[in-house]
Amino acid sequence: MILEIVWAVVGLSTGFLRNAPDYESGLDTQLLMGAVVRIDSTERYWKHVTAMEPAYEGWINELQLVEMSGREIDEYLAAPKYICTAGMTEVYSGPSADAPRICDLVMGGILRKAGVSSGGWTQVLLPSGQEGWVSSDCIDDFEHWADTRDKSKESIIRLAYRFLGAPYMWGGTSFKHVDCSGLTRSVYFMHGILLPRDANQQVRTGKEVSLDMAEWQPGDLVFFGTPQTKDKPLKAGHVAIYIGNGRIIHSSQLVRVNSLVEGQPDYYERKPIAVRRILGYVGENNGTSDIRTNRWYFIQ
Repeated sequence: MILEIVWAVVGLSTGFLRNAPDYESGLDTQLLMGAVVRIDSTERYWKHVTAMEPAYEGWINELQLVEMSGREIDEYLAAPKYICTAGMTEVYSGPSADAPRICDLVMGGILRKAGVSSGGWTQVLLPSGQEGWVSSDCIDDFEHWADTRDKSKESIIRLAYRFLGAPYMWGGTSFKHVDCSGLTRSVYFMHGILLPRDANQQVRTGKEVSLDMAEWQPGDLVFFGTPQTKDKPLKAGHVAIYIGNGRIIHSSQLVRVNSLVEGQPDYYERKPIAVRRILGYVGENNGTSDIRTNRWYFIQ
């Protein structure tokens, strides 16, 4: 039983965690609808929260949250849910695109089940408890989805390509706008694999791979930044997904494909400092885990 303290669930498609209780402060990260946070303090209409997964702290506008007691958060976690599998969609007040819109919804957002379907539409419960309707093609049963992920390099690359053209936004983790580690985390999240939020955390996950490109496999994470020396530790400031043939997909100004082979017209002029392999090494005490084993998504 979770202790009776103040909890909340992100109630909009994306919640914005900032480093200070001010709209002009920097965006640290986004949390998607359904993410659970603990409220630590309040300043005016801002809440300082600790996100449970991924572990992150920041300030968020109170209207982006649905506050819950310990009992309510337990009930929320135990409730059957859907996950949004479309890039972006809408939640309507009735089973029709002509019904008034309630809010948008992005890939990875989580909603509770309401148990009704009608003519290609499925009724859902928003974190607030408000009933809404989503196109049935845009969501999947959360448990079924988690149990049937295709954790293959081909699937990783296919999904990464769906993000092409998304604008870069520092702190972004959604289909609408992502930063570099937001892209890698989002792609792996949608395969049921949890990575830490930031590039300098992700560079310590999975299995180390040689910097020899001949050893790389599609789906490997390729990192850029400051290499390790005898005086300073390695520090990753950028991360990409290797797609094969010397090419990467990454969020740099926008989500795009570049070559790491000199002489190519789209050559990316930064040298990798590390490569890590996630596929085949999930949950081996290396900073990765399967979503099915995480208590903030599924009761253990």
